[in-house]
Amino acid sequence: MRLGVPSPGPSRPSAARIVVRRLGLLALVGALVWGVWWSPLFALRSEGVSISVDGSLVDPAEVREAVEPFIGVSLPRLGLDEVEAAVAAVPGVKGATATLSWPHGLAIEVVERVPIAAIADSRLGYLLVDVEGAVLASSTAAPEGMPVVTVPVGEENSRILMAALTVAGSLPPELAVRVEAVRAETEDSVTLFLRNGPRIEWGSAEDSALKAEVVVVLLGSDAASSAVIDVSAPTLPVTREG
Repeated sequence: MRLGVPSPGPSRPSAARIVVRRLGLLALVGALVWGVWWSPLFALRSEGVSISVDGSLVDPAEVREAVEPFIGVSLPRLGLDEVEAAVAAVPGVKGATATLSWPHGLAIEVVERVPIAAIADSRLGYLLVDVEGAVLASSTAAPEGMPVVTVPVGEENSRILMAALTVAGSLPPELAVRVEAVRAETEDSVTLFLRNGPRIEWGSAEDSALKAEVVVVLLGSDAASSAVIDVSAPTLPVTREG
């Protein structure tokens, strides 16, 4: 090396080589994205779907059928909200939670609707409904341990039906098993008819939790021998003999 002459530094990659490297990196990223989002590498498989139902009303086979359109979709692209909505449309399903199970699975937990009352039907006998009025099943005879709801017929009376169902759904178990019928002519005139007990004039569906507490206390007292217990004003309950 000659004095006064700088040594050559490291050579810089050419512009063409930089472009090639960047293109290669982009291709690699693209391949990874395709592999994750679009290829069968992480696709949902039928055998990877597990279904858990918290009762016996909903048929797991119907839930599996609702999930069938999603089979083959890559898990990162799978819309869990869409899966849950599809399962919720199955009769008897109140709600569903879907969770990814990598690399090819999906776990679905189903919450069933719960029948709380029966409504007389001229064709089917009795319709079993939940607190929202959804028909879950039918029965030729009035089901034991479940009240029969009677309200004026017609869509214009749907608010009366919902008031009666709201009351029926608010009853604690120890009171619900004693209720034979729930009747209402208006939203504010819900009445419970007990098996071997007084008639309960409930009034509207407002303050149902408090009304239920008052009724349970009164049924454990001398008031249980009355013909009528009126809790339409729960802080001022009244008993009558006719």
